[in-house]
Amino acid sequence: MAKSKYDPKTFPAKAGELASKGYSNKQIAESLRIGEDTFYSYVKKHPKFAKSLTDNRVPVTIKVQEAYLSRCIGFDYEQQMTKITKDLETKKTQNVEISKTNKKVLPHVGACKNWLKVHMPEVWGDEVKKAIEGFESFSDLMLELAKEEEDA
Repeated sequence: MAKSKYDPKTFPAKAGELASKGYSNKQIAESLRIGEDTFYSYVKKHPKFAKSLTDNRVPVTIKVQEAYLSRCIGFDYEQQMTKITKDLETKKTQNVEISKTNKKVLPHVGACKNWLKVHMPEVWGDEVKKAIEGFESFSDLMLELAKEEEDA
């Protein structure tokens, strides 16, 4: 049987560092110069290795979730512009003008759709897609639903 490459002093720290940067398991395995099967055997055999991966992925996952939610609901931000004017002859800075503008990023429809499909599958899942496929537009669907409501 071949000697294990696992180094308890360096592998957990290195794997955790890469996990905190968003690396996939495959990328981490490549960086450690081990195969994917070996990587997963290390996860099973070495609790510190597995814990390092998990603990270091949590903050990244939270950031991704927050960013995704921001795209779903939209967000505001302040954009800062710096305008520097220089004297053409001396090429020295004459004036520095800083302006700030409030900007708004509107919700992203695709992100909203995915969020709703995951968090409300009974309303936004594949069954709803099948139900609306026969309509030319969303407004046609809404008119049909209003008509059904009147008839009820």
